[in-house]
Amino acid sequence: MFSPVDPSDPDGERMNMYDIPNGKLKEPPVSCNDFLRALQRIKPSVAEEDLARYVDFTDKFGQDG
Repeated sequence: MFSPVDPSDPDGERMNMYDIPNGKLKEPPVSCNDFLRALQRIKPSVAEEDLARYVDFTDKFGQDG
C-alpha cells in the first residue's frame, strides 16, 4: 500500500495520483481537527462581490433550493 509522505522524506518516492495502482493508496486517517485547521488557514476562492452577483442573478433568473 502507498501512503503520502512529506516531500523532504529521503525514503519517499515522488509520484502523482496516476502513478499509484488502483486500490493501492493507503488513506491517512482524517479527523475533525484536520477540517477545523483547514478552515482556519484556507482563504475563500470567490470574492464577496462575485457572490453578490451570483445571488442577484439567482434572484432574477434562477430557482432557490
